[in-house]
Amino acid sequence: MAKNEKFQLSELVSLKKFLAIVFFIGALSKSWAGIGLPPIILLPPASQRVNPGATATFTVSLSLSLTPVTYQWRHNGTNIPNATARSYTVSNAKAADAGEYSVEITNGGGKADASATLTVNIPPRIRTSLLSNGVLNLHIDGPLIATYIVQSSTDLQHWTSISTNLVVLGLLDWPLGKPKGTGGTTCFYRVLVK
Repeated sequence: MAKNEKFQLSELVSLKKFLAIVFFIGALSKSWAGIGLPPIILLPPASQRVNPGATATFTVSLSLSLTPVTYQWRHNGTNIPNATARSYTVSNAKAADAGEYSVEITNGGGKADASATLTVNIPPRIRTSLLSNGVLNLHIDGPLIATYIVQSSTDLQHWTSISTNLVVLGLLDWPLGKPKGTGGTTCFYRVLVK
């Protein structure tokens, strides 16, 4: 019987230790919340490059927050109405949607910020003009920094590069030469953008 009583006593000691540990953890988490630890971001949103009309989704992942959090997404520093979730989606992207997307995450202990950039690929606008000396001039309004490859063809099937690695800052005026190929054949031009 003494053995049995000793066993019950050791069970009681183990239960007290367990309850003490649970109480300590609970008190510690309450004191952390009281100290006011801000949210900690595990994965910030990633920058994206999309074509016009595409969808871009920005997502932020938290590794730790001891209290409830709120989210507020911004576009170029301005709050986006009703953008208060951990993800924000830009649908049917346009040039006006390009820029910085940031999120402010707030809890009882403070805030954390993260940002990413959305680039919307704008296709270049290509125009030609015939100069008084009979030279065809090519005008390209396009992305600020891009590589343009100008090609020519007389049959729209076989293309020859006539200029490569042409870097421009928004606008290029380039004389292509006479609009007729050798022997008076019609010449076609195209521009590839990388």
